[in-house]
Amino acid sequence: MIFAWVTQLVVVHLRIHEVDVLTRYRSPALLIISISIFLAGCRSTTPVPIPSSVVPPSVIPAATSQTSIVTRAELLQQSLKLPKLKPGAECPRATGKQIAPAYGLAVGNGPVYAAGFGVEGILHFDQPIPMGSQFYGSTWSGNKVLWIVAPAYRGPVLVRGGRLDGPEALRFNLGLDPPSELWMDAVPNYFSDDWRAEPSFTRLQAPGCYAYQVDGQGFTEIIVFEARVKQ
Repeated sequence: MIFAWVTQLVVVHLRIHEVDVLTRYRSPALLIISISIFLAGCRSTTPVPIPSSVVPPSVIPAATSQTSIVTRAELLQQSLKLPKLKPGAECPRATGKQIAPAYGLAVGNGPVYAAGFGVEGILHFDQPIPMGSQFYGSTWSGNKVLWIVAPAYRGPVLVRGGRLDGPEALRFNLGLDPPSELWMDAVPNYFSDDWRAEPSFTRLQAPGCYAYQVDGQGFTEIIVFEARVKQ
């Protein structure tokens, strides 16, 4: 790269002084020898600084390209701390509200919200699970839930949950024995600063009062909802 750059300087220098290169250097070998001599005179023991814009990514300090992000293992160390309700107690479900123009009503106080509960904070599901359902063959029914994350938060998200007025658990997404947690990766800084959206399924086995525990970098959020069998 440096050879090509210096070669261009030689050519420009010769043109400035109106030297006919082809006349003076009738042989390509003579031109190469002349350039080599010029290069030898330009050698220096002082390294030439490289502009930061062309520094290879491997030598850029990690702190300049990515801040420290909490890991999945670290978030899983936070225990599940859901409130408890006596059987038959009223469910203090969240109220759905418009969070972002592109999405429907969602529950939660942010920066992470869940859509699919309407204004009353209710998730409807089939019981028994009908043939043709993507849950058929499993003991876990459920319904779609869209998770949306405010642009100001770009870190990872861990969602877990359970029933508040009973022993039943919450599961997520597909499978006969679905996972007990939902994970959303952090968003790199060079990605769009728009709202994040993560389609998912919330899986359950019985009606009742439930809650999600949403853990992220520097926050924990509890979102309460009620699960009802479709009529």
